[in-house]
Amino acid sequence: MGYGWFITGFIWALALFTVLEWKICYGCWEQERISLLRIKASLDNPPSLSSWRSAKGTNSSDCCLWDGVGCNPTTGKVADLLFYYPAKPDINASLFLPFQELRRLTLQGVHIIGCIQNQGWPNLESLVIYSSSISCTNSLETVAAAMN
Repeated sequence: MGYGWFITGFIWALALFTVLEWKICYGCWEQERISLLRIKASLDNPPSLSSWRSAKGTNSSDCCLWDGVGCNPTTGKVADLLFYYPAKPDINASLFLPFQELRRLTLQGVHIIGCIQNQGWPNLESLVIYSSSISCTNSLETVAAAMN
């Protein structure tokens, strides 16, 4: 009878270790890491995003450790993005849609195109746009919808 509790405890400890090991090895969520790399690629790999790398099996694959990226410590999902690019390139707004836990988005020096009506970030608390522009029909409505 005493072994049942021991076995149950061992299984729980093993499960917890497995989850922690997964988090340590892989860091951020794959879908979000790929989305960040797509953003970087659409901008011709700017030097300001040099920490954004795709090498698997290294700390560089953990997007939570990349410059300008902050993650929720519980879920590992991207919660903060600080994006600076001095050349004011076009960037499609749809590239930011995978970040459903995004709380703070700061964009500087970009031109947002391809806005999607009634799509957005349900958890967005702060949207800061410096030296950037938005080319959308009803752009203020689009930004407001993104914050709902």
